[in-house]
Amino acid sequence: MGNYGGIKTQFVRDRMKETAWADHVYIDHLIAAEKLIAQGGAKRWTEGMALGYYSQTYPIEVRAIRQELEKGKVTTPEEFRKWVKAVKKKERRAREASQRARQQQAERDRDRWLELGGRE
Repeated sequence: MGNYGGIKTQFVRDRMKETAWADHVYIDHLIAAEKLIAQGGAKRWTEGMALGYYSQTYPIEVRAIRQELEKGKVTTPEEFRKWVKAVKKKERRAREASQRARQQQAERDRDRWLELGGRE
């Protein structure tokens, strides 16, 4: 799939240097996202679906590609790692909060169950 000679951004080149061939599909997706962004966005429905997929699957990468193509600001590998770390931390906190909420709801449900005469 990948047109490795047609990479436009330093960001994608940097990711390629860090990515093994076994994971080349990741780079292929970044190249496809880069191409869509470079042409000014999706022009057809299928391109919109693809760009939406890339944006959801690789939000940090798409942000960096947009930033470089539209504003000329290159995201360094250090910045990228910092962004990834921040996103992972945010996701972990959200997971923990969700787990706490489920546990609290289960406790409330159990208490109500017992209150209504259910057996433990």
